[in-house]
Amino acid sequence: MKKNKLFAIITSLVLLLTIASCGKSQSSSSEKGKEANVVEQNNKPSEDEAPQAAPILGKNVAVDEQVLFNQNGIVVTLKSIDHSAWLGPELKVLVENNGDRGVTVATRNSSVNGVMVDTWFVCSVEPGKKANDTITMFKTDLEQAGITTINEIEFYFHVYDSSTWESIFDTSIITILTDADASYIQQYDTSGTLIYEDEGLTVIIQSIDDKDSFWGTDIYVYVENRTGSDVTVTLRNTSVNGFMIDPLFYCEVASGKRAYDSITFLESYLEENDIDSIDSMEFSLHIYDSGTWRTIKDTDVITVTFD
Repeated sequence: MKKNKLFAIITSLVLLLTIASCGKSQSSSSEKGKEANVVEQNNKPSEDEAPQAAPILGKNVAVDEQVLFNQNGIVVTLKSIDHSAWLGPELKVLVENNGDRGVTVATRNSSVNGVMVDTWFVCSVEPGKKANDTITMFKTDLEQAGITTINEIEFYFHVYDSSTWESIFDTSIITILTDADASYIQQYDTSGTLIYEDEGLTVIIQSIDDKDSFWGTDIYVYVENRTGSDVTVTLRNTSVNGFMIDPLFYCEVASGKRAYDSITFLESYLEENDIDSIDSMEFSLHIYDSGTWRTIKDTDVITVTFD
């Protein structure tokens, strides 16, 4: 995978997520567990959505030094990319604050090769000062999306007052191209069970993993957004094997992008209901505009079974 998460949530969870990702091999979604089947749902996968093989290219690409933006006295310059970092590739940047108040600069709506990924970048700079910092792309997100060669990186910067948290401005979308081979084409795994497709939005359940998940059980999901607007997909009225259980799932997908995400059921919730294996789940999708929070669609109940 890449989401406008509250800073406090990110701060509290990033260490745990890092620990969980270390020492655990990543596999393709088709290898992660049971297959899903939709019950009482008329949508069917199209024939051209056959699984795509993950690219086998593996190149440590480079980027040109460049000014990413210069606005209101705030300048961010991209210096280089480092592929040796522990959490994942890092963009090394220089942040200059030529304004009259302390600011914090963060990344939003990050994607790599058209796939939403989480990036870690929160840089505070006092007036008249500079800071060297890094924008981290998590390797677990890249691996889940089958990205081995970084061709294109996109995001925008959110700049706010360090003291009051008052928003100052958001930049336009920034695109960074690497020196990857111009003929490189990212392949996307769209295998699985189609549970929703309407007005440019596609949601596919790919597989279930109850062995390697740090939290409990993960159900892997692919979302593609061709609606022309940034959208967020969540679940409502969710039940597992007939028991009401709230999952962790908040998937924000920028317009024209894809996301590989997971619906997570905490182990403690499953144990409280004596659930050793997820055989079926029911839910409805709540889809809304990420910017305005306007509801786009509340689906009918969707039933999915797992073999």
